[in-house]
Parts: sequence; structure tokens; C-alpha cells
Amino acid sequence: MMASQTLQEARRLCDQGKYTEAARVLEAALDTDGNNIDLIVELGETLFTLGYYKRAAQVLGDGLDHSDELNNSTVAAGNDILRFTGLLHLQIQRLTSPCGENS
Repeated sequence: MMASQTLQEARRLCDQGKYTEAARVLEAALDTDGNNIDLIVELGETLFTLGYYKRAAQVLGDGLDHSDELNNSTVAAGNDILRFTGLLHLQIQRLTSPCGENS
């Protein structure tokens, strides 16, 4: 399946509320086309929606670090999601840590 078809399938699944299935489709596609920034950002956003903030940050961070596309709206969106995910993950750690412990 081409990346554009994979994106359409993943978005269709998300529209149906099937985020876990969408993430699986995207991860399978990235096993074949691991440098496709559109797939990387879509997976990061899907993982974020599922509440897997640490995994979303990992996928986006790794993918964006290896992207040659600097002037791309998808990369910009991915960077925004990555920053927000990092902040949210940090806030969750602070809220769930016992008093007096540093994360």
C-alpha cells in the first residue's frame, strides 16, 4: 500500500474512532517506509490521541530528527505536537509523582 493510501485508511479508521487500528496500520507502513514524514506525523498524532504521550514523543522526535524536509507544514505540525506532548507528559509526571520526588 502506498503512503497516501495508508494515510487515507488511517484517517478513515480515526474518523470511526478506531485509533488503535489506525496506529497499527501506520506502524506497519513505517516498517516498510520508515522515513515518510507524513506517516510519522500521523502516527504521532494518533498515539497522542490515544494518550500514549511518551510513545508519541518518541515517534515524532526520532522521525523529525531524521527528516530532510524542513519547510513543510507536516513537519511544522509534527513539531507542534511533539512540543505539546512533551509538556503534557511532564505535567502528568508531576501530578502523579509522590510529594517531594523529582521526575
